[in-house]
Amino acid sequence: MRDIDVLKLEADASYKELLLSLEGLDERQAWAVQLPREGEYMHTEGSILSEVLHVAGGKFLYGSAAYRGLEIRWRDIVARLEEFWPDWPSALAYLQEAQDYWLATWTDEVDLERAVKTFHDKEWPSWKIIWTINHHDSYHAGQIQMLRSILPPSELPPLPEGDQWRKACQTLPSW
Repeated sequence: MRDIDVLKLEADASYKELLLSLEGLDERQAWAVQLPREGEYMHTEGSILSEVLHVAGGKFLYGSAAYRGLEIRWRDIVARLEEFWPDWPSALAYLQEAQDYWLATWTDEVDLERAVKTFHDKEWPSWKIIWTINHHDSYHAGQIQMLRSILPPSELPPLPEGDQWRKACQTLPSW
């Protein structure tokens, strides 16, 4: 088996793990927020909805920066999220769109040692980009499982995050 085939299997397995963490989740549970302690960082404002959109955004950005010449930028992702925030079914559809895009960007890669760009404008070997996003799914699947086990459903959606994403990403070369 070739290395690229192993990475494809890993991508499939980690995405399935992420989807299992979301199985049976309804919108009210996805809206529940766990605020981080001061000084802690969760990559989001603390809802499962935000975790899902963070994962999707990463797939679009890493695939776009490394393999598609930044055809999708952070500002595009923020604009898309604002179109459907806080709709849970739309977030799940966006996650699937991101997975499809992600796989399409790298599954024909022939040189896994080739230097490719990150959205931070650094260069990594292609295998490291793929490996990072594969493990990113598993990491956030665990976070989601924890959040679902401790948070009661919310009647109110989490606050929109577009301004937070703008603040965090507008200085990046991939903005």
